[in-house]
Amino acid sequence: MYAFIINYKAGSQKATSIYEYIKERYHVEISQHKIYVTQYEGHATELTKAIVKNGEAKTIIVIGGDGTVYEVFNGLKNNHNIVIALIPTGSGNDFARGCGVELNPYKQADRLFHQPEKINYWLGEYEVNGDQYVFASSIGFGFDGEVAQTVDQSTLKKWLNIFRLKQLIYVYGLVKKIFTYKPKNLSLNVDGKCIKMDNTWLITISNHPYFGGGMKIAPNAEVNDQHFTITTVNNISRMKILLLFITVFFGKHTSLKEVDSYQAETLSISSDSPLIYQADGFTDEVELCHIRKHLQPYFILK
Repeated sequence: MYAFIINYKAGSQKATSIYEYIKERYHVEISQHKIYVTQYEGHATELTKAIVKNGEAKTIIVIGGDGTVYEVFNGLKNNHNIVIALIPTGSGNDFARGCGVELNPYKQADRLFHQPEKINYWLGEYEVNGDQYVFASSIGFGFDGEVAQTVDQSTLKKWLNIFRLKQLIYVYGLVKKIFTYKPKNLSLNVDGKCIKMDNTWLITISNHPYFGGGMKIAPNAEVNDQHFTITTVNNISRMKILLLFITVFFGKHTSLKEVDSYQAETLSISSDSPLIYQADGFTDEVELCHIRKHLQPYFILK
């Protein structure tokens, strides 16, 4: 049986028409299905826990964006028997890009019911304040987190989605924060090696190349069970950080001397003051965060 988790408010707000399209065209295939609609932040996690508990659904079809995907994975609670399929209707859709999912939601719906491909996908785990969570695409600290927070709180996001300019929302947040962000002094423990980082702008830990709605923050990252790709930026001027984010769309920023990229299986980040972070777009504050690779894969339909 299929379970649909639908976020009607996500990004392009096409979820209603997508679901009606599926019901009309694939009513035989989904003759046995249940629909769950998110009502508030965190609701998709609660709905997923309920689906896992009743044990009926073999496949969860998510109609939403990166935030909905994040909540669904955090509701699975290490249940690797349920297959996850995504029809992307968000603002960024970076998870879809990283998995090779068709970004046109109608074409993706057709693919899921005609010729789906099942792939393995390894998440990241992170621990803050004694609580454990997972992230699908990336977790970022500093400038990355503050930009995501600005984007999430902006009323402009709704209007850019309406006028199909959703890709510009991260650029808006970037430009707004570039003149007010205060670089951080951080301590890292990377696979047991301690690193002091002063005047740090950004630390992003990636499962695949994309963040911010298609920016190639980690152009060489690959979905795998061994390591993350870590991108750091420090000791850089404000004007040059703007140049960095122009080149990041093409993955060329890694040639800048202020940018470092490496791989690791485990990572801890500590700060002597509250640090804004983002995990798949979800934002919060933290002073110490432990990150590691989730070793058992989930099954994704693409």
